[in-house]
Amino acid sequence: MPHFSKTLLFPGRSSAELLSIAYGTFQELSWKLKIAGNDQIVGYTNSKWKNKGEEIIVITENEKVIMMSKMVNGEVLDILQKNRRNITRFQQAFENLVQHEDVLQLENWTGELSTLQQETFLLAEQEKEERMEVERIMKLSSGSRSVTYFLIGTNALIFLLMWITGAGIWEPGTDVLIKWGANYKPMTTGGEWWRLFTCIFVHIGIVHLLLNMYALLMIGNYLEPMLGRLRFTVAYVCTGIIASITSLWWHQDPIVSAGASGAIFGLYGLFLALLTTNLIPHSARKALLQSIGIFVLYNITYGLRSQTVDNSAHIGGLLSGLAIGYLYFFTIKTEARLKTNATLVAIISITVIFGSLYIMNSNDDSWVYQQHVEKIVGIEAEALKPLQNIKDPMLLKEVATVTQPKWQEAKHLLEETSMYKLNGQLVNHRKMLEQYLDLRIKQTDLIIIALQGHENVDSELNRYTENINVLLERMQK
Repeated sequence: MPHFSKTLLFPGRSSAELLSIAYGTFQELSWKLKIAGNDQIVGYTNSKWKNKGEEIIVITENEKVIMMSKMVNGEVLDILQKNRRNITRFQQAFENLVQHEDVLQLENWTGELSTLQQETFLLAEQEKEERMEVERIMKLSSGSRSVTYFLIGTNALIFLLMWITGAGIWEPGTDVLIKWGANYKPMTTGGEWWRLFTCIFVHIGIVHLLLNMYALLMIGNYLEPMLGRLRFTVAYVCTGIIASITSLWWHQDPIVSAGASGAIFGLYGLFLALLTTNLIPHSARKALLQSIGIFVLYNITYGLRSQTVDNSAHIGGLLSGLAIGYLYFFTIKTEARLKTNATLVAIISITVIFGSLYIMNSNDDSWVYQQHVEKIVGIEAEALKPLQNIKDPMLLKEVATVTQPKWQEAKHLLEETSMYKLNGQLVNHRKMLEQYLDLRIKQTDLIIIALQGHENVDSELNRYTENINVLLERMQK
């Protein structure tokens, strides 16, 4: 920061005398005094608008005064030479007081300076105690951050593996995301419940990864040392899972959702909850609360305006983090191991129960049904293959031993889906597919009869063929 300093010599003057005159100089200039030590005074010039004035530091030794003016409002250059002008004003006022010394006034300044020095000492002791209390609670210098680094490394490694195996570095396709464990309602509620967890470690491009990992590093630096590895891990995983469930519940039309942001918002919500209590000393709490509050408010507002951000997951993570934060407050304050363990068990149990109830009540077997349909389509191709060469002398045997069993196999496979929970469109599709397979079985029976030399089946065979074609057209609509 721009600064300017100057040294003045006053032969025969002690450090204490010069410091008292420096105190009087601040009074003469109506500059604000901040703190005073045994050999220095710190104050500010008059403030303008919302900015503080320049910082003025005066250090005294026997027969010597060192004056410094420093800009403290983020300035890069002192274009207007404010620092030099401040020192000139201070020097002129200081020298004037030395030349026209008033013994009584000097005694008054010495007394007032002594009071300021005592206040400074008490303030320093108070700040020291607050720093010690902050350290005792937050453990910023002694606590571990190993889980934070592990989570960042794991997310980065998974993204690297995705990229090596062909995923786009900027925006991987939905098929790739689903393959690597993204949250997709038809699959998650259709049996692959583990996607509620795995989606926390899958990211939609390098920018998405970097932004999330930066946010995780920032919150992890504060939160993990204070919570400890176990509480931090439980909070990250549980809020991440609840964020995934919230995303499924909110989006009626299935979307592919991935990323650690739900869990990260959970950590920010947890910290926000702790900052609204008296756990952390007020001096540190105020600045942190403002910083965390701005981060959360900005990102939630941005998510509301963006079509690509899964804000429901953010809000779900944030709210669950707030709840966990208030539960953690009591365990951190008392440091009772039994209470801590009971709280962790309760949080994990609630998350598991909540997730299980949601999966059971919103069970959607459409994805599993589609898998069955794909298998049936493959079986259909095998069943129709012998009919592609009607001049084959072995046609009768092929139809009897391949085509007919394959249609029966497809029918049995479809029957496995009879209890599946499907939407109205797929229910209709299943009914038509069942009719189609029944028609194919009956058609194949007539083909076998015809190939055995029986007559008078052609008209009936043609009728089945027409019904099949009509049904296929309906199914394709």
